[in-house]
Amino acid sequence: MNIRILFKFILAINLIYGFAGCILPENEEDTTKSIINSGDFQYDVYAPDKDYKLPGALVEISGLAYWKEDILLCIEDERGHLYLYDHVKEEIIQDIKFGKKGDYEGVTQYEDIAYVVKSTGKLYCFKIENEPEVTKIDLPFTSSNDLEGIAKGHKNDEFYIVCKQIAELAENGIKGRAVYTYNIKKDKVKTKPFIHLT
Repeated sequence: MNIRILFKFILAINLIYGFAGCILPENEEDTTKSIINSGDFQYDVYAPDKDYKLPGALVEISGLAYWKEDILLCIEDERGHLYLYDHVKEEIIQDIKFGKKGDYEGVTQYEDIAYVVKSTGKLYCFKIENEPEVTKIDLPFTSSNDLEGIAKGHKNDEFYIVCKQIAELAENGIKGRAVYTYNIKKDKVKTKPFIHLT
């Protein structure tokens, strides 16, 4: 497996921030449509700068986030573990168990705290250290929303949370797909979506 999984991450970030210019290719040969543009950042899906051979523990990465200069936070879809991956050394430098087996879909961080979202609507937060004390937050989502990812928002104390399935939240009548804002300090999800795709 290689780090082309970053494609999923980059597409999620582009969706969340609403960047223009993200055009998906119809086939692998159509490289003119494989470029993702966002301002000064450009990424060619079929011409990565480097491929990485990842260890078996990272067989199905469902969430990535930058931690420090060379360190990525990685969530594997079915294990309650946070892996710190050094992409320069090309190895896992730390394995932090934070929960039981489950469907973990995204990770981000704020200061020295990791936030991991589960598809069913739970948010796990804990300091990035060995044997952390884990706090579980019940977000106002259910398994019907099928949460797919989490990322930092425009403001430091806000995250964006992506619904893969049902977009409705708190009987707001939203149909289609939606991205919601979660405020860390207020511990509150805004019921009006940040992004709504019909």
